[in-house]
Amino acid sequence: MSDATSISSKTIEDFFCDWESQAFGYGYGTGEEHTLKVLKNLSDAVEWNESGDNYTYDYQKIEKMLGEQQTWLLINILCGNGDIEYGSSPRYGWFYGRGKNLINFLKQHTVGELYDMTSRDSGYSHCFSDYCSCGYEQLHQRCKNNPFWNDNNNFELIGMAKESL
Repeated sequence: MSDATSISSKTIEDFFCDWESQAFGYGYGTGEEHTLKVLKNLSDAVEWNESGDNYTYDYQKIEKMLGEQQTWLLINILCGNGDIEYGSSPRYGWFYGRGKNLINFLKQHTVGELYDMTSRDSGYSHCFSDYCSCGYEQLHQRCKNNPFWNDNNNFELIGMAKESL
């Protein structure tokens, strides 16, 4: 199967579902609405940095919006996931590359839409950070097609959220 066929087999919503499942996938239909709401609120708190071509944040602003506990749990998870980049401290980090892809996507959807995207039946074949199942055979490698795991994807496709990649 060619890469082009593999890519077209998943939509941007599928890739988000895969990312969310890897980062926060232990809700099993109960927790997703809460974690997605916090993610959506974070996307509202970040600011566009024209000079850096990325989204930046000040942890104090996010703490006021989300509370200290939620802010630092989220920052730690997103730093560990590679979505947040930072210099000497994640107190003032930025979302660039795949992190910027994530924020762009979150900004375009409601919590309800995000929840619907992540609610999949047992027949859905997830990709994870250590294997790809975009095609008909499972590969034991990071999914190269998912723009939420890779900086090198052209994420201009984010505007085509309802269309297949």
